[in-house]
Amino acid sequence: MLNKMAKRGKIKIFLEIFTLTFLMGCGYALVGTGKSLPTSIKTIAVPMFQNNTQRIEIEKIVTSAVTQELIRRGVKVVEREEFADAILKGVISSYSTYPTTVSPDARATKYGITVVVRAQLLSSKGEEIYPNSELRFTDEYDLREGTDYFSAETERLRKLSEQIAKSIVSLILEGF
Repeated sequence: MLNKMAKRGKIKIFLEIFTLTFLMGCGYALVGTGKSLPTSIKTIAVPMFQNNTQRIEIEKIVTSAVTQELIRRGVKVVEREEFADAILKGVISSYSTYPTTVSPDARATKYGITVVVRAQLLSSKGEEIYPNSELRFTDEYDLREGTDYFSAETERLRKLSEQIAKSIVSLILEGF
C-alpha cells in the first residue's frame, strides 16, 4: 500500500511538471503584453505628428497620447531621434466634425468626429519596421445646452486620441 501511494505521488508530480512545461512553451500570452518589435529596438522617439488639417493643436494632442501609451506599455521613449533605436512618425491627414442629431429647433445636439492618421515606424537607419498605414477613427459626442462647442469637441478629441494611440501602439508592438 505504501508503495502504491509513493508511485501515485511520483505520477502526480510528473503530470504537474509536464503540464507546467507544456503551458510555458505553447505560445500563450496575455493580450496587450506581446511584442513584435525586433530585439534591437530598445528606445523609440516620437517626433510631433505632422498636422495636415485646419484643427489647431491636434498634433500635440495625438502625439502626447501616443507617447503616453508607449510609456504605459513599457517602451522607453526618448526625446531626441539621434538617441533612439526607432522613430515613430505620424501624419494627421484629415479631421472633421459634423452634426449627427438636430433638435426640433434646428440646433445640433450631437456631433460626429473623424480623424485619419498615418503612422510609420522606422529604424534609426531609416529601414521600415512598421509600414506607413492609414487608420480612420470615428466617434460621437453630445453638445449639451450651456456647453461651448470648442470645449466639447476638444474633450472628445482627447478621448479619441487615446483610442488612436492604443491602436497605433498595438499595431506596432503586437503586429495586429
